Amino acid sequence: MLITFESWTQKQVGDTYEWYMGDRRFPVSWGEIFAGQETQTRYQLSVLREHVPLGSVFPCYGLVRRSGSGTEITSEEQTWFLKDTRPGGVDQDPGLPYHSALVLHLPEDLSGPDAELDSDRAKEGVLIPIDHYPEAFVGDTIELYWNGHLVELSLDADQAEGLTPIEVFVPPDVITLGGSGLLSIRFRIYDLVLNFSGEVQQWSEVVNLKSNLDPNAFMRPHFLVDGVDNNNVDFDQYAQSHFELEVIVPTRLSNGAPTPAGAQIVATIEGTRADKTKVTLTLPAFAARPGRSAYTTVENSILEDLINGSMRISYKLQFPLGTEIGYSAGLSVTVFGTVSNMPAVEIEENEGGLIDPAAPYLKVNFPVFMPYNPNYPVTLRFEAHQPGGGLVFYEQTQQAGAPPPPTRFRIVTPANFAQFVGLGPIDVFYRVNDGVNTIQEADVLTVRESEHLIVEIGERRADLPAPQIEGVDENDNLNPADVIFQANVTLPYAFLPGDTVVWRWVGSGAEGSTGDTINVVVRGEISFPVDRKYVDLNNNGVIRLSYSLIRSGQTLRSETLDVTVGKAIGVLPRPEVLEASRHPDQLRPEAATTGATIEVSFLNMSPSDRIMALFSGIPGIGTYEDTQDGNTSRTLHFDVPREVVGANVLSEGRLITVQYFVLRGTRKIPSPILDLLLLPLTTLPIPTIEGHDSPVLVVSQLTGQERTLIYSWLFIHRFQRIWMRYEGIYDDDTTYIEDTYSQNLVTPEGESLGIMPPTPPDLRKLKDGSTLTIDFWASFDRSTNKTNAVHFRQRTYTIQALSGDLPHPFINGTTDTGPNVTVDPLPIEHNTTVTVRYTGMSGRDFITLVLTFSDGSSHSAGLPGLDGGTVVFNLTADKVLHRSVYSTVCLTYSVARTGVPDPIPSQVQTVWVNAIPAADLPQTLVNNVNDGDTLDLASFAGDAKGSVSKWPLSDEDQLTWMVLSAEGIEDLTVFEGKAINATEAANGLKDQAVLRSWLARVPNNSQITVKFWAAYNRINDKSRAVAFPSTQYTLALGNTLIVWPDRIRHSSYMYRLGDYPNIVATSTSRNTTQVNVSGGTAPYRFSSSKSNVAAVDANGAVSTRGNGVAIISITDSSSPPQVRTVTASIENVIWVYNNGSGTFDQMFNSAVDRNMSLPYLEQQKLMQEQYAGRWPMANNYYWSRSRQREEFGIEFFWTTNLASGVTAWFANVPSNTFNAVAIDQFKYED
Repeated sequence: MLITFESWTQKQVGDTYEWYMGDRRFPVSWGEIFAGQETQTRYQLSVLREHVPLGSVFPCYGLVRRSGSGTEITSEEQTWFLKDTRPGGVDQDPGLPYHSALVLHLPEDLSGPDAELDSDRAKEGVLIPIDHYPEAFVGDTIELYWNGHLVELSLDADQAEGLTPIEVFVPPDVITLGGSGLLSIRFRIYDLVLNFSGEVQQWSEVVNLKSNLDPNAFMRPHFLVDGVDNNNVDFDQYAQSHFELEVIVPTRLSNGAPTPAGAQIVATIEGTRADKTKVTLTLPAFAARPGRSAYTTVENSILEDLINGSMRISYKLQFPLGTEIGYSAGLSVTVFGTVSNMPAVEIEENEGGLIDPAAPYLKVNFPVFMPYNPNYPVTLRFEAHQPGGGLVFYEQTQQAGAPPPPTRFRIVTPANFAQFVGLGPIDVFYRVNDGVNTIQEADVLTVRESEHLIVEIGERRADLPAPQIEGVDENDNLNPADVIFQANVTLPYAFLPGDTVVWRWVGSGAEGSTGDTINVVVRGEISFPVDRKYVDLNNNGVIRLSYSLIRSGQTLRSETLDVTVGKAIGVLPRPEVLEASRHPDQLRPEAATTGATIEVSFLNMSPSDRIMALFSGIPGIGTYEDTQDGNTSRTLHFDVPREVVGANVLSEGRLITVQYFVLRGTRKIPSPILDLLLLPLTTLPIPTIEGHDSPVLVVSQLTGQERTLIYSWLFIHRFQRIWMRYEGIYDDDTTYIEDTYSQNLVTPEGESLGIMPPTPPDLRKLKDGSTLTIDFWASFDRSTNKTNAVHFRQRTYTIQALSGDLPHPFINGTTDTGPNVTVDPLPIEHNTTVTVRYTGMSGRDFITLVLTFSDGSSHSAGLPGLDGGTVVFNLTADKVLHRSVYSTVCLTYSVARTGVPDPIPSQVQTVWVNAIPAADLPQTLVNNVNDGDTLDLASFAGDAKGSVSKWPLSDEDQLTWMVLSAEGIEDLTVFEGKAINATEAANGLKDQAVLRSWLARVPNNSQITVKFWAAYNRINDKSRAVAFPSTQYTLALGNTLIVWPDRIRHSSYMYRLGDYPNIVATSTSRNTTQVNVSGGTAPYRFSSSKSNVAAVDANGAVSTRGNGVAIISITDSSSPPQVRTVTASIENVIWVYNNGSGTFDQMFNSAVDRNMSLPYLEQQKLMQEQYAGRWPMANNYYWSRSRQREEFGIEFFWTTNLASGVTAWFANVPSNTFNAVAIDQFKYED
């Protein structure tokens, strides 16, 4: 019994629901809401048969107990009547076409063989006695049908107990409706709970009676089944038979006139279905043959619709057609059989009763069933019973839809079937609702239930190797073009006679699934063909092939072979990030301020492919994943948000892995990985005290209202954490440290305006001449770990604590005056002087001049005073100008005087040193080609060479940048923040490598711009460096040698035979990559620096040989020759050696003694595939270390015949000796 609870308010996980019947102490069934079920609209309980009380039961009610509070809510208490028997009981002779316990009798005067009911007798009515039947109950209703017309009787208590006879009176009006002819009389019974008599047959045996109520009626027709008169048709037996009507029209009409030639017979069938609904059909008119038989066909579908019902057949004679000249008596025919034919559904993913929970969906196929109508609602139901009575169920109701073909099916998604995983047996069935009431005025619809399919959804424990399909490539793809008429399948296991093998080919396409059961008669593996249509129907989809072995009642299951179907995917190129440079693969964050773009492009992309791109930085906020459909242009772009890029910014840079996967069916085919270095940010702001951006901080000028400004930076985010620290020395020589921020959030205000904390007042207490540093960090990854935070540029101030009593010095060579001046550098290049002048200067004074540069460093020089009051410092040789171009320099001095304890400070002069005019700076040249000319790649081999002549005021440790740019391609950074050495300062930069690979990617005849910057101030900030004149070139590709790919990586497992080094694995795209060449001059020569790692043939195919790294060189025939190189990285090469033969223990220990091991079964499978048909060792089984099972203390291990691929398992006992190989997984080639 199923009890349904409608959803209640404020339900939650842990609520229990219970059902009580006749007892308020103990529920007959209960359930609990588990996680994931709280959103259901209904909950159901299953009450076991033994817990269902019978008869009139009170109270019957439901109870909900809320989780936590224990509050109880109950439904209204009801009285239920329950009954578990049918009227008539179980038929003791179910083989008969009627219920043997249901018996009726005709009255004695109507019982003889010649008895006939005439009109006078009909006026008295007919009393039909019925024998007392088993399981009679008060309120049973007898439905007696007199030639298709219903008469009912409800049993009273005495009749039910057998104390009084059961008699049904058929009144004259019903007899009249029954008409003349051969009448059929039968009955059935239903009880108070609407159970019909049965279970197999509902009806009593038919009793026939001749009736002659109308003397003018012609003789009744005859109903023939395969030419034989039959008034009680078993449709189960005669469903395929030929049904027809035989009519013999009299030669004279009722009025004595002769029957006219050409008269037409119009027959009518008045049918009563099993559910008491009526149907009237008129058969097509057919010619009468007076005095002789005339026939017409009755369609089988008419009888099928009337199973367990009846039909009354009569005819009218018309002449001409449409004008009635006579009519017949009727014939009543009963039809019995199976009312409905509702076989169980088929689930394509079901294999031997088990469904893999990893299936992407369940495809439930419906059989042909009856009753059927396209508009009938059909409910598919899954239900699993739980201890205590809980019921987990899923229902899906849809219209029946068009009949097959194609097969009707439903899809059940993992979201709906996941709740059944691990619950044990699940009943899967369907219900058909034809919308017709079962019993008059009962208001109960006819809902017929199909046979049940019992399955389980649970983990598939693979005991057997996966099946094989001929033609499947290394990416587990089957190209339909490679399949000729049929696909050849092999089940690679040593089957035994008597085994039963069930295999399932589950395709994603409509009608694309098949399967069969094989009864094994010969030992060994099994091969069989599958029609090519099951490949074509799954084109651009997937096939999941598996099999189960049933042996001695035990079921073993294979691994599942997942195969995509379609054009082979080929070798996938790596992805590219459009904003990044190539070789080296680097991404400057400044180039991705609006995000990064992953480009995926491969030749065999199909619109049915799904491509998933992955940008993998820090987990979570620093990782991006997206999936798109393929397209016909074969190129996709994935936009990585700026927040994802920014979260990966790190002071030392961060390695990002970029990859994509082609999703074909359940296959996830990986591309090569792009290892992308995200460079550090070089444009970070520097903390600056408001109004004090010069290197000297005069603390006496601080008003207490200043703020320290850190302007908004690239990739700033309100959830980043920040740290800020001031460090200096107090005037009492103690250390000053103050942390303004520690793990503070940036906040939305800081995100938009930057960080602006108040400047600490303690800065006024710092020691004169000491250094103050301000440091700032931000965690771009938003963590609280300061070690991961990015350190911004440090601000360094020189503290001037004392007020300036002496006038400021002044730099010579400028017309400006006062404390803030500007100077051009070149006019004072060879005569850089600073004048100090104050009143009262004498020869006893010692003057120390200090220049503080913009990076916080300083330079000092000392001279004695002069009585005249003026001292000039010549700083030309000190090269202070070389550090000051395009920056601010602060000039101060102090005077040490005899008898005065502390030096006397001066005021400050702030000097802005202008940039050197572009006209006085050299241009950057590539290969010494002049600006505006053509750079022809055919005119040189290898990389180009960039150079910059010596520039004015160049000096050691100045920082430099060189960048090439062109339309439609990322910039090439030749170097960045490079500190020049003394030689370069004296002679300029020479022979800086400009990558040919980048130049070769620039479209022919495009413009290239070469830019150069120098930071005289030594600050690693290109925006504060001096820009040199740019150089423009037109690029001519000429006949350049172009090679791709420029990097090869083989990481798929490959087995090498150490005892047979000249026999190598079959070449596949997993272990062989073609180096493509264009341009240059043919022929081309290929060579490998380590042929024992990567071998290359004369056509450029690079093949795996051993673990390591090799350089593949490609040389053309130009003069001079052009040479390109490709780096080949090889890994996962496993060496295989003959290990002799013996028991498992002997072979295992022998391998260990050699510092090797036995292979696993899967490793043997790959070995056999790679050397199929070429295995040079013994044709025998080889031990693996994969254990099949343990039984009675004996271990069983898998073996593989490495020559044929057949697998089998054997016990580890002394009598079982087989061959073995040992593998070395760690051999690395020098």
